[in-house]
Amino acid sequence: MEDSSKLIIHIGLHKTGTTFLQYTYFKSLKDTLYMHGNSFFVPWKEQMDKDNKNMLLSYEGFSGVAWNNKYNWIDSFEINIEALQRFFPDAIILVIFRKHGDLALSMYKQYINEGKSCKLNEFYGDNAVISAKDLNFERRINFLEKRFNHVYLLNFEIFKIKGFSYFDNLFSKEFNLKRIAIEENSKKSNKSLSGSKLDLLRKINPVYNRLPTKLRKTFRYARISPRDVLQNKLSFWNPKDSQDFQDFKDKLNKEFAQDWKYFESKQWKG
Repeated sequence: MEDSSKLIIHIGLHKTGTTFLQYTYFKSLKDTLYMHGNSFFVPWKEQMDKDNKNMLLSYEGFSGVAWNNKYNWIDSFEINIEALQRFFPDAIILVIFRKHGDLALSMYKQYINEGKSCKLNEFYGDNAVISAKDLNFERRINFLEKRFNHVYLLNFEIFKIKGFSYFDNLFSKEFNLKRIAIEENSKKSNKSLSGSKLDLLRKINPVYNRLPTKLRKTFRYARISPRDVLQNKLSFWNPKDSQDFQDFKDKLNKEFAQDWKYFESKQWKG
């Protein structure tokens, strides 16, 4: 890509290392105004006064709200992408994909972390929280490529193996951007619960959710909510996932094998 001012938008997907990248890699890029989350609302005059040639926006929510009361995940994604096209038609789009079964299982764990209580077999399926059309990568990719000229599809499985060098190659080769030295082994965010620990939280959630809102907010502020206790106070306890979880992953990865191959045929091969 030619050496000119660039607007890069990273849109997720969910559970593909977004928070980790936001707090480590993205903010280390040189000559780049980087914003995510609430930093989008920093006064623009203040941002414009900074001597940055490029801009990078990172927000997982751009890829859609996976569970909400109005739209399913894929529809939410398409609505957001159309809005991005209207506001930023010349943007460069980055999106990271993860194998379907691994993605769905990780999202289920997040669902329980957020206070829900459904069982795994109630999470995915027709009329469930996540359905097959939500996991259709080909549909997402085609939707993006019809609306933006520069779409870079990245592989979470490769990122896990190569680490920051995967993104170094991308930003250097494609955008002529470098970064400052950072610690790659930085503490990762969003620790996941597993096995009987997750099942315990699932069973506690309905009881906890019936407590008065003020009391729950107090527990959360003091970091003594059930989730906080299980994630942090009991961090030494790391039970393994059940065979049912492994079977769920394997089943979905097999079910969407052709869709994953389609993604691999389109992924960035730098």
